[in-house]
Amino acid sequence: MDEVIAVSESDVPPEPRMPPKGHPLVAWGFITLMAGFIVIFQSSRSEKRAADTDDRAGLLTMQLQARSIVGAAHLFSASSSVQSLNTGPVARRLRAIVLEGELAGPEQAEELLNDLDEKITSKQVHLSDTDNHLMQLLARLYADYAQENYDAPSVESSDRNYLRKEMGWFGELALAPAGGPNEGAREQVLAPATRAAIITLVAVGLGLLAAAAGFFGMIFLLIFYYTGQVRRGLMGGIRHGGLYAETFAIWMAFFLALNFAVGVISGERFRYPLLGLAMLASLTALAWPVWRGVPWRQVREDIGFMNGRWPILEPFFGLAGYAMTLPLLLVAVLMMTGLMSFRDRLSSTSPENNFGPLDQPTHPVVENLMTGNWFSWVQIVIIAAILAPIVEETMFRGVLYRHLREASARFGVTLSVIVSGLAVSFVFAVIHPQGLLAVPPLMALAFGFALLREWRGTLIPSMVAHGINNGLLMVILILSMG
Repeated sequence: MDEVIAVSESDVPPEPRMPPKGHPLVAWGFITLMAGFIVIFQSSRSEKRAADTDDRAGLLTMQLQARSIVGAAHLFSASSSVQSLNTGPVARRLRAIVLEGELAGPEQAEELLNDLDEKITSKQVHLSDTDNHLMQLLARLYADYAQENYDAPSVESSDRNYLRKEMGWFGELALAPAGGPNEGAREQVLAPATRAAIITLVAVGLGLLAAAAGFFGMIFLLIFYYTGQVRRGLMGGIRHGGLYAETFAIWMAFFLALNFAVGVISGERFRYPLLGLAMLASLTALAWPVWRGVPWRQVREDIGFMNGRWPILEPFFGLAGYAMTLPLLLVAVLMMTGLMSFRDRLSSTSPENNFGPLDQPTHPVVENLMTGNWFSWVQIVIIAAILAPIVEETMFRGVLYRHLREASARFGVTLSVIVSGLAVSFVFAVIHPQGLLAVPPLMALAFGFALLREWRGTLIPSMVAHGINNGLLMVILILSMG
């Protein structure tokens, strides 16, 4: 007979402490408040920027668009109407008139200047001294051109310098007409336009090819998944998913505080290095679930900080996943265009009579890209293509998506993925500074990244796809600007 040995209660190892479920409702209340604050703050800043008579970001974005139009017109000897650009503040309209003068001739520019003068009088629009002086100079300039006096004797040297200073590339374009005496100056003005047109055409062409390949790849992937030949990489079943809602709320607060501190203490020279350090420092919010009792190894697995099933191939899955996201992005861009058109129809003022600010999707970094040097470009590309994908994918597709997938698991896999992906994508889109009109394309990208996270489990592919998107956009802008 085996001997029975009594064991005292003090010798029994304690059961491992289970981490708490968290307080997701409280966390979501905090997330909603902070997201609302960000939206209101960015909307007010966007309205202030658009209302500014010196809206550099908006005018520089228009310049990039105008260069592509002029370059394409000269490459293919095709005419193009730019009446859609002849809206908004007077500064923008004057640039549109210069563009029309290049594409349709000086007579058309004169007609548009007369029309603008009548509208300013009838609408009682207040003209700044700069806009008033520019209107007078352009009127004299195009009157000379209409008489085939391409050396523009009515415009003195000081006036030419004023045009160049105040209108930048548009001023150079106005002073270098076709048939003018200085062919070298004209070639110099058209060179960046031709380059911008070529880069735009190549980017659009390659993008459409990648989108077509991505569309078929997405269809085949769905077929393989629902026939059981492809399995998901993200598996559920944790009980502490609510902690990740708390973690995301803490990260948002920490991220906002760090960005505010950078804005206060940094000068222009050290702005981007400090911003990059602040982004990385915000990831210390990941210590929260560990402090609440979840082992770091488990946290890493939950949020996708792992090599994945095929570590060597995961970056290539990111490239393929980005191509699969492009069809969604194309549809979303069409939706954004439709929303802008619908907004204009609802407006009490027709676009051609609207001299007020134009709320158009644009990122504040555009001005820094178009006015900076190579050193600032390198810093911006590092932040946009490396640091932002790491931080944003970790917190949105890693932390927040994991929480929502666990919270909606009872809906079934398909519905849970859709609901969770859309919710994360919406939060991701609205807190970005491009404005509410840019929400559809930003949501499309974010939803594609969420599907990558679901498919592969690891965050590596979504980080790669995010980095490719941001990096390509930055490189295209820099090359287009020259």
